[in-house]
Amino acid sequence: MPTLVTGATGNTGRHLVAELLRRGEQVRALSRDPAAAARLPAGVELASGTHNEPRGLGAALDGVDRLHITVTAGLADVGAELVRRAVDVGVRRITVVWGGAVGPVEEAVAASGVEWTRLEPQEFNFAETGPGSRLPQPASPEDAGWEALSRTTSACARWLAQGLGVSCRMQRRSLRGMTR
Repeated sequence: MPTLVTGATGNTGRHLVAELLRRGEQVRALSRDPAAAARLPAGVELASGTHNEPRGLGAALDGVDRLHITVTAGLADVGAELVRRAVDVGVRRITVVWGGAVGPVEEAVAASGVEWTRLEPQEFNFAETGPGSRLPQPASPEDAGWEALSRTTSACARWLAQGLGVSCRMQRRSLRGMTR
């Protein structure tokens, strides 16, 4: 069964898509931008839409058993609905990447009854990015933000594919201590 990656063409999502494919996983990529979605690697199943409008995600959620959510502006208002719909269709594992305080999305995931992991990396949020910018690809491996992003997507892919057997929150100011 595929993993649905929300924000699949964004700074985090596109790297997670590539990592899941590298691991041999089936990926369904949710993107509201058809031009950006066309640049995703071969083998990705495309789903049009945005996680900020969960009522329109029936087709995107159909048949998935894992979900990755990158929390973005606007999701706080509809995130609980997205999580509820995902659980209703049989999603059994959710990862969430978020760099701020616990909000409605994180609370809904924690209360969902499914296995979940929330990662709160901080370093890549400040890696030469700003509103509307994208991390360069390939980025410099010496860049602390790139290292954090790489480790975050690797951890998400591993936890989506294999799970941890428990639900937990990974909060670090620095991801340097995490293993790949």
